[in-house]
Amino acid sequence: MATVTVSVEGSAAPAQVWERYADIGRWTSWAPHIRAVEPSAPRLAPGVRGVVRSVPPVSARFVVDTVQEPERRWTWTVRAYGATLHLEHRVEEVPAGTRATVVVRAPAVLAYPYRPVMAYALGRLVAANG
Repeated sequence: MATVTVSVEGSAAPAQVWERYADIGRWTSWAPHIRAVEPSAPRLAPGVRGVVRSVPPVSARFVVDTVQEPERRWTWTVRAYGATLHLEHRVEEVPAGTRATVVVRAPAVLAYPYRPVMAYALGRLVAANG
């Protein structure tokens, strides 16, 4: 297992960035590698399950493990092709706006190649016009 951390800062307000995470239907607007999400509920909450569809033919099942809305943190477990990924997301206020951080614990063959994808998506997430 490898641990990869990606942090990106942008000018969007922390509450706005959090809402882009919390409203699962908005994920496709800032994460271009996500083509569709089929969640059991429209908002992040512990126990929400679903399927994320990415570039065909990739689809992955997920479960939201924890949500700490006041701290703007959440975690989920994603399973695809026999691999398990654990992701932790954080949204923090910084002087210029917001820092979004993702920590991925996954097999190295998945974690390291996913780093630029995460950085690009996080850049869109924290952008003021995102």
